[in-house]
Amino acid sequence: MWAAERAHEQRWRGLAVYGTDGTDLRVADSPENRSTFGGQKCSGDMGDSGYPMVRILVLMALRSHVLAGAMSGG
Repeated sequence: MWAAERAHEQRWRGLAVYGTDGTDLRVADSPENRSTFGGQKCSGDMGDSGYPMVRILVLMALRSHVLAGAMSGG
């Protein structure tokens, strides 16, 4: 709600300005996290990564830096 209000108030040439960014995070190595998020495949015969990896994507109103939304997954 705040992000939409701020983006509406701080338009650039009549347009609300948003940006996206993402990252990968390591989480605790538990069976639940591994089954939910998986891991990164290593090259050769090394198997999976040492920790499960969570990928996060966010949408932000750029002028105010207020998050408008976020998603996570494996």
